[in-house]
Amino acid sequence: MTQSNTPRRLKDVEPLTSPASNPVIAGYTIDRLLGEGGFGQVWRAHRDDGSDVAIKVLHLELIRSNDALTRFERELEAIERLDHRSVVRAFDHGTLDDGRPYLVLEYIEGPSLRDVIHDRGAMSPNEMLAIFEPLCEALAAAHDVGLVHRDIKASNVILGRDAQGPRPVMLDFGLVKLPPECPRSAARRASCRAICRCMDRGRARRRRSTSIPRSTIRSRARSRRTRAIATRARGSCASPCAR
Repeated sequence: MTQSNTPRRLKDVEPLTSPASNPVIAGYTIDRLLGEGGFGQVWRAHRDDGSDVAIKVLHLELIRSNDALTRFERELEAIERLDHRSVVRAFDHGTLDDGRPYLVLEYIEGPSLRDVIHDRGAMSPNEMLAIFEPLCEALAAAHDVGLVHRDIKASNVILGRDAQGPRPVMLDFGLVKLPPECPRSAARRASCRAICRCMDRGRARRRRSTSIPRSTIRSRARSRRTRAIATRARGSCASPCAR
């Protein structure tokens, strides 16, 4: 099987009906299967420079599914928008000759958070903080560009290490919610804030324009005070007569 060097949009692929086989991608040597689920397979591979990568390949039977292809494209777009130490990095993507799309991702050596909890049980507060603080920062970075992961769970967190020390990494952006139109959510949020400020000023102007004039309020207050004084005066005059 040969691999085309020309990128193709995932939805433009004309799938074949031949059975799925191990991926063959120019520049990568497949090592072994890391995992498989209902959506696809993840393979460990070596690049020509000797570094390791993880290659995610869609199942052959799903390449006719618009939902599956959209999910694959969504994951790629989300990862490419992010640059954070606790978010998996994407290096390459393409489509095999049999129609299966693939993503070339950073290979992270380490167990998943789910496996650690399953094997060890409860973790200490300090251990959990060391995991959750960088993950929360990664989620904040995603939110800053308009992304909502929507699938945060222990199995989607790999506990790796790098030169800086422990490195929890967030995976699987297949269910991510992308910004509807604007490529940068910061600009969209700024626009929304500007709109909200304009709306608030408009409401304030409407409230001022429909409010009761201060002169009328003062006049009504004087009238109420005058009536109250008159009522008290009548009461004080009536008391001696009654006695």
